[in-house]
Amino acid sequence: MNIDDALQLLTSDHPHDRLRGARAIFVRADSSHIPTIQRTLAKESVPWVKRALTQVLTKLTVQGPLQNKTKTDEALVDDVTIRDIYLRASEEMVSTLLHEIRPKIGFIRNAATQEITNFEGSDTKKRIEYLDELLDLLAEFRKVSQSPKIEAFDLADMVTGVIGELKVASSVRVAGLRPMIVLGDAKRIRLAVTNGLRNAVEANSAVQDTIERIVIINWAVDNDFYWISIVDQGLGIHGSVEGMFEIGRTTKHDHFGMGLPIAKQAIMSLGGDVKLVPGANGGARFEIFWEKLSNLTGNSAT
Repeated sequence: MNIDDALQLLTSDHPHDRLRGARAIFVRADSSHIPTIQRTLAKESVPWVKRALTQVLTKLTVQGPLQNKTKTDEALVDDVTIRDIYLRASEEMVSTLLHEIRPKIGFIRNAATQEITNFEGSDTKKRIEYLDELLDLLAEFRKVSQSPKIEAFDLADMVTGVIGELKVASSVRVAGLRPMIVLGDAKRIRLAVTNGLRNAVEANSAVQDTIERIVIINWAVDNDFYWISIVDQGLGIHGSVEGMFEIGRTTKHDHFGMGLPIAKQAIMSLGGDVKLVPGANGGARFEIFWEKLSNLTGNSAT
């Protein structure tokens, strides 16, 4: 494919064609193509295509005429490198917090049992347990910041297992391929699916009417990604979607607001992402997608 053909693919209505074009441009473009790529990037809405175009611009900037193209592709700080740095930094930060805080909570519990009458029925015990739950969530956050364990598994079986575990079969319909063998970290994907399904069922239950509302789960594979979609018929999304993925942001009483951030972190470690998309007439769509090829492990799907 020559550079003109690659640039033409960037104008396609199909994201897979645009991704192919971006990958071809990566090895063929020069600094004269920067304005065209910048305009294309500004209009692009698909995350993985945007990521590929950003990589192209990074390469052209680093290897532009002022640098006399002396740096190699291996010297580029690409998306995978940035993601790895972010994940390692998150793991180190959370590990430090757990190391410092968990022993102190234990000291407080021991002191309270001796100094407070009827400690077992006290509000102090409830608050300490609340802190313990928070630390457990932080520990979970640390786990999904570590390197993933890539394995082959049946995604259809995993989704069915989550539905059974949450006991929501009567309110869920599935539409994915059966069987569907995928490559990924099963525990992390299960964690994200569990979070998305639980939130979807709760969103439907929050609507006060007599209409039977269901959750639809679909999953499939394309040229580059595995994906899962969980669609509810609730009241929809109010406020900033981006804000919902911030730690501590929640509309639920006595919730920590860490479910969505942990799910997102888990899937990011697989070269993917988690998105929450408002429905046109209410409801929401929870999307999970991750790469078929894992640059983190060198393994590939078959």
